[in-house]
Amino acid sequence: IFFRLSSEMALNPNAYMAALCFLLGTSIVLVFLLPTDHGYYVSHPWSLPVYIAAHLLAINGVLVCVYHHRWTHALTSSLLGSGMGFSVAMAARQPQPWGMFWTYPAVLAFFHWSEYMAMCWCQPDNVTWNSFVINHSVAYGVAHGAAFVEAIVSFTFLPWMKVKPVYFAGLACIIGGEMLRKTSMYQASVSFTHEVQFIRRPEHVLVTTGVYALVRHPSYVGWFWWSIGTQVMLCNPICAVAFALASWNFFNKRIQVEEQMLVHFFGLEYRHYQRRVRIGLPFISGFPEIEQ
Repeated sequence: IFFRLSSEMALNPNAYMAALCFLLGTSIVLVFLLPTDHGYYVSHPWSLPVYIAAHLLAINGVLVCVYHHRWTHALTSSLLGSGMGFSVAMAARQPQPWGMFWTYPAVLAFFHWSEYMAMCWCQPDNVTWNSFVINHSVAYGVAHGAAFVEAIVSFTFLPWMKVKPVYFAGLACIIGGEMLRKTSMYQASVSFTHEVQFIRRPEHVLVTTGVYALVRHPSYVGWFWWSIGTQVMLCNPICAVAFALASWNFFNKRIQVEEQMLVHFFGLEYRHYQRRVRIGLPFISGFPEIEQ
């Protein structure tokens, strides 16, 4: 699989650009490896921000010039890489439990970059800036903003709540959910889109093998557990419950609409698939209700 993906990326200019820009963005960790001791940054508090700003300006300035025809894609990939690299560096430098906190922005940065990369493999001719799914919805942005607020407050005033076994359980959910979602996107290939389709495209086929033989909506199952895992990892009790309820409500409504269209597209073929394979999300029956 690795060599197949590598060969496809070499033939896909968007994937190559995104991978290169993301990798260059992560090089921001080199700023933290400069030969200076901790005392230097204490006596020169503005030095580290200046080094980081200079690095970002230099890297992104070059990338925008090189990829001027796709500069928004290149810049976003680079900034996501920088966000991940910066977060990893901070996680390594900060004492616990703050090191655990910095895993969250790293996970977010990687997720949105990997969404773009996956779409480069699925729909190489239809990749847009929206493929990063950064502008998913206002509610999505508010949810992650609330998660940051709860995390900062609890890490500051209730550090005893941050338990490593819970952190690693959440991280396991994140990794498992991410792997399931990206596998489903890759296996669906050209049949996968980020938006519900109301008109069947000629290349759209019903995929029932691989992870789709286990659950009908593996990409949603993966995202569902990924989103909950981010809050479990942060030991955010309020947002963990809120994310679970909000994600369930979102996917319940979306699956109703999506399955209505899939029944329209594929008729009895999809109805048989519905009866044979479960959705994979708790208490969601699909359209119309199917006895499992």
